[in-house]
Amino acid sequence: MNKIKFLLTIFVFTNSYLFAQSVNDSITYVNLPEFVFVHKLYKADSIKFNEYKAYVFQKEYVETHFRSEIESGRWLSGIDLDTLTIKRIDSVLTKENIITEYRKFMQFRFREMFEKDSTQYDIKALRREEKDYWKEFDEKSKEWTIHKRDRQYYGYVNAEGDTIVMIDLIEFGDDPYNSKAKVNQSLVPAFTGLNHSYPYVDTMRYNLTTNKLSVNAEYN
Repeated sequence: MNKIKFLLTIFVFTNSYLFAQSVNDSITYVNLPEFVFVHKLYKADSIKFNEYKAYVFQKEYVETHFRSEIESGRWLSGIDLDTLTIKRIDSVLTKENIITEYRKFMQFRFREMFEKDSTQYDIKALRREEKDYWKEFDEKSKEWTIHKRDRQYYGYVNAEGDTIVMIDLIEFGDDPYNSKAKVNQSLVPAFTGLNHSYPYVDTMRYNLTTNKLSVNAEYN
């Protein structure tokens, strides 16, 4: 597989949950269907903008849905988000800013590869791929409509004490799982890199403490 396509492809597998129960020293396995949500029915707040809607998931949802993050100490707590905060973040999510952050992210990735042991990559081939990538990026990014997509917001306080807001920008495609009808009830599964008949999710990250937008936390 082309290295660059591999870097840009993030597969999120939504496997069935597997439970085991001991019965007289034997194990019984039960496979649950995909997309089983164990939290109570939830309805996100919605905010209408000119070309899209924002669905805001508050502290209660975050602390239920991401309980493992809080129990592990990676997150300190979920947070509530008010309309002014959402509009403040939304004003930063321009097409130009999103393109800039994607460019910074891939520059970071290329630099990371070039700094690795040369036995892991063919550096000359990688340089050629980098050149081709940026040519394609410049052409395709002109046509992006990512900034016009419906989006889902949720936030938390991380272990360092920074307040982080995650923004999922959703392209629904043919939507075989009817995600659009449930967009205010649960976060849309991110089938990034798969066939576009499925929902396609790009996630941005905004640090309210430092006022920084990024595509990925690794270089923020």
